[in-house]
Amino acid sequence: MALSAQLGALQPAVVHLVHVADQNDVCHGFWLNALRVKPAFRRMGIGTWLCRQTLDMARRMGADTVLLTVREDNASAIALYERLGFSTLPSDGALAPELQRLEAIEKRPYRAMECPVRRPEPSP
Repeated sequence: MALSAQLGALQPAVVHLVHVADQNDVCHGFWLNALRVKPAFRRMGIGTWLCRQTLDMARRMGADTVLLTVREDNASAIALYERLGFSTLPSDGALAPELQRLEAIEKRPYRAMECPVRRPEPSP
């Protein structure tokens, strides 16, 4: 059975939230806000599939990049995001206020990451 068909049965195991922030918001852009797979359902490709679907959706909607924040101690998530093309943004960059807000709430360090999704224009 295809993974997409299996997701219906696994919905209680997964949280996947995408958010497009308003242009007036300091954190404007296309965000992968939450991606959580319960431990019993990890290592099945669900997180990878959901990330790829998010990147494809952002591309179809005309986004240039997808942004996310992730806890610094979440090495497996960071590795997944890096495999999919995400790179770490400077901690003192435009998203510094968002990182500081998360760290104040969670009492843990976070990193911001982005992945380009716009396809390059064909060469003439």
